[in-house]
Parts: sequence; structure tokens; C-alpha cells
Amino acid sequence: MKLSKKDLIFLLITIIVIFIGYFTTKWYIDARYDYYIVDGESMLPNIANNSEVKIDKNKKISRYDIVVIDVGNHKIIKRVIGLPGDILKFTSDDKLFINDKEISYPFEILGTTRSVYEEITLDYQFYYVLGDNRDNAYDSRTFGKVSKSQIIGVVVDINNP
Repeated sequence: MKLSKKDLIFLLITIIVIFIGYFTTKWYIDARYDYYIVDGESMLPNIANNSEVKIDKNKKISRYDIVVIDVGNHKIIKRVIGLPGDILKFTSDDKLFINDKEISYPFEILGTTRSVYEEITLDYQFYYVLGDNRDNAYDSRTFGKVSKSQIIGVVVDINNP
């Protein structure tokens, strides 16, 4: 079967459009999403050690989002508790107040917040993050507030082993 010049040009244009579409989509996905393996038990009972998480590097950060953070050249995963402009207060009986309103966590936590009884004011572009396994977490109680530039992305999918 012999193709006409017009059919060959149409076929060539179709192949070029498919390649451009494929590589544009691949570039977009590679630029927007990334994957990490959780190392540790600081997010138990909600995320297990060795879980794979997918992050969206462009998603707006909201309260209780789980994020991957760059802290001292280490990538760690924590939950956002405080947003820019918030005033946080943890009481000795382990209650949390955000902007003078008592908060009930909409997720399960292990352990206690311990040792954070002062008021914490978050400036513009700063967040406060905690592990869900409070007794076994390296988080804002240790390294302090987290700047927006340290947050690599928001977890959008979790594959527990």
C-alpha cells in the first residue's frame, strides 16, 4: 500500500503531536509530583514506616496537611498544625488552642505533646508541624517553626506497606 504525500504529512504531524503531548505531560507530572519513602515511626498510627508517599509540590498548604520538609538536608514528614498568623497554645493537660479556640484533632495521635506550654506565634510564611506519634517525633518542638521554603510538598497519596 502506497501512501500519498498528503497522507504522509498527516501521519508525520500526528506522530509529532503525540510526542509533544507525551513529553509535555511527562514534564508536568515530573515537575509537580514527587515520591518519598517514610523512614521512621513518627507518623504512626496514620503512616507506617517504609510507606511510599506522593507529594504535590504546588498544592496550597492547609491545616492538618501532611508535608515533606527539608530540615538540615534531611527530608522528614510531619503534619501541619499551625499556619502563618496563628497563635498556638498547648496546655499541660495536652489540649491545643489555636487563636484561643480549643481544637479537637480530626485524626488519631499517639502520645502527648509534652513540654510545649508556652504560646507560639507564627509569623508570615511560617508553619508549626508535629508528628502524629508525639512521643517519637522530631518536629517543631525540637527544631522550631518551619518556613514555607522548607516545605517541599503536600502528601496527596499514601501507600502503607
